Amino acid sequence: MRDAERRKSGARGNLPGELTSFVGRQTELSQINGGLSTTRLLTLVGPGGVGKTRLAIRAAEKVRRAFPDGTWLVDLSALRDPTLLAEHVAAALGLRDDSGRWLVATLSDYLSNRRLLLVLDNCEHLLDACAALVRAMLRDGSQLRILATSREPLGLTAESLVHVAPLEIGGPALQLLTDRASAVRPEFQISNASRPLALELCRRLDGIPLAIELAAARLRGMALDEIVSRLDDRFALLTTGDRAGPERQQTLRAALDWSHELLLPDERVLWRRLAVLAGTFDAPAARAICADESNLSDDRLVDALARLVERSIIQLDDAVVGRYRMLETIREYAAEKAAESGELDWLRVRHREHYLELARQAARTWATGEQNAWFHRLSAEYDNLRQAFEHCRETPEAASVGLDVAARLWIGWQVIGRVGEGRRWVATFLAAAPLDAASRPMGQWAAGYLALAQHDTDAAETSLDEALALAREVGHEEAESYAIGHLGLVRLFAGSYEEARTLFAESALRHRREGRPGLAAFQLADAAIAATLDGDTESAIPEFEESLVTARRLGDQWTESHALWGLGIARWSRGESGAAEAAMRESLRLMRDVGDRGGVALCLEGLALVAAAGGDAARSAWLLGAADTAWDAIPAPPPGTATALRERHLGATRAALGERRFAREVEAGRATDPAPAVARALGEAEEAPAAPEGPRLTPREREVAVLVARGLSNRDIAGRLVLSPRTIESHVERIMNRLGVGSRAEIAAWAASHPDPTESGEIP
Repeated sequence: MRDAERRKSGARGNLPGELTSFVGRQTELSQINGGLSTTRLLTLVGPGGVGKTRLAIRAAEKVRRAFPDGTWLVDLSALRDPTLLAEHVAAALGLRDDSGRWLVATLSDYLSNRRLLLVLDNCEHLLDACAALVRAMLRDGSQLRILATSREPLGLTAESLVHVAPLEIGGPALQLLTDRASAVRPEFQISNASRPLALELCRRLDGIPLAIELAAARLRGMALDEIVSRLDDRFALLTTGDRAGPERQQTLRAALDWSHELLLPDERVLWRRLAVLAGTFDAPAARAICADESNLSDDRLVDALARLVERSIIQLDDAVVGRYRMLETIREYAAEKAAESGELDWLRVRHREHYLELARQAARTWATGEQNAWFHRLSAEYDNLRQAFEHCRETPEAASVGLDVAARLWIGWQVIGRVGEGRRWVATFLAAAPLDAASRPMGQWAAGYLALAQHDTDAAETSLDEALALAREVGHEEAESYAIGHLGLVRLFAGSYEEARTLFAESALRHRREGRPGLAAFQLADAAIAATLDGDTESAIPEFEESLVTARRLGDQWTESHALWGLGIARWSRGESGAAEAAMRESLRLMRDVGDRGGVALCLEGLALVAAAGGDAARSAWLLGAADTAWDAIPAPPPGTATALRERHLGATRAALGERRFAREVEAGRATDPAPAVARALGEAEEAPAAPEGPRLTPREREVAVLVARGLSNRDIAGRLVLSPRTIESHVERIMNRLGVGSRAEIAAWAASHPDPTESGEIP
């Protein structure tokens, strides 16, 4: 999208909303604002707990209008492997790792013509990798600005620094204490009598925001003078600890030690055990990993978790679905306590087993009606899943288990945009697992599939041939069925349609016989696509319809969308424009709902073909441009089949419009982001709205959104509206996709800020 056009639609990005008041930092904000206007890399440097992240987010929010391509936050706190840094940044930007290129180059190309602010948060443990990636991105991104936070500079020549110091004791520090204390005790006020005590507390905590917030949380159950009196013993550590270490670290450790000592025994146990969890987590994970019969039962754990939230040790990240997170500084402290207790090793094993089993559950839902919910779950759990794989890599005897799980996540890697990372995990475990490991045939097949997803067809064919030979040698029928089907894709991409059709049909037959009807339906649709491209639509259309019957019976929207796209192409090939457009529109709607970005791009291409056949050359050219932007946002090139269809059949569009208008319409399509482009293609948005109205929901979706806002569960909503829970789950997923949100809390916030002017009464 061009800069001017992006300004009209407003900046994009993923900055989180502020849940508490922002205090002070006017000098630093002014420095950041001025620095970003003159330098391309600005790093906020300061000790842990000093508020660098909060300051960076507030600064980015204040300047977001200057960046029409968005202000994007990349949280690096949960990332441990520096080789995955580029993938992590790409995922935060919403890019899909499907290009098959070196991702640093792809990322640099993507950013090269975008006016965008990238906030890299918590760089200190990945300094070398961050410096290398930042150097590459700045070299090619002439309008890119980067705002980093770190405990030390990145060390680049182009880097400017803003040092973030603790808050001034008599001003912002005292205000922070007052604001946070009144949040836990609404009647709390600083009086003339209590002011000296409050100042003493802020002074003894050296004005460090994290320490002050922890202290304020204690005011829920303790008096201010009691808290101050108990600081004496805790801060004695500053004189008996490691004097060679930085004083600011001693101060923060003292604050955390003090906070730790104030906890009840169960809370201390849970705090240290939660250190093995990365990113966000839910209560079932906490129970599965941290509970035991002797020290912390399930019931006691639930109570302790709630108290840790109250004491600001744990943050409630999403109150509706119950996800929690721990600040990285607090997590590091807890990890030291876990190591001191001797529990760290068995906690890591329990963490690994919990998240590997979670991934296995997800894999059992592929090609069923449950898979969409699990796609969302995998995205939410990804930091912990990655940590589980890292533990498998560090534990030789677990390599074959890691290989089995990484392989069975095959389609999950693609949907959550982590194909490159999935491919590397499979390769890592193939190298580490024993040659006779039972998981090797599936692992070898997955290596081929993921290479194919990145359009690396030579590597894919080699891996798939090896997988097929190995599966036949050891009698692994499942791996054999998968390998045959994906060798069909290799042949399809090579233009060998008849051979592809034969392989797809064989794979479909085997999957059906082995009890995988959803995968059989998917492979049958592939066979029908090969037949269509080979000119045999008479055979293809009944196969598409058979695939659709099975997919709809299973509730498998992924296969349904795939078969509908193929049916649209087949109907278009026969000159049945009305039926083709209907199939393609329904496919596009489903592709959007399941999050298949490559499928969205294919559908926009398909609708361009249909528009050209119907004589609407301007719409066809616009859709072509929109498809280009959709491919660019993945980023991935269109498959050869799509390119061939475009080149063969859309020359008439260019001729009908003339070069200048054709170029203008294509550019207009390219200037439209994928989400509004899809809405326009589906007729959900006016072609030229007078003013941006935001996303639109159907009447039923609005009903569901209002009930979500009231705190009802899917089951409760289903009972209220006399629908099935699965239907409500689909509605909630569709609402999230249309609103561009990722949680029920965000749906509730949207519903509160967008009342329906036509609503005349209560929902029954």
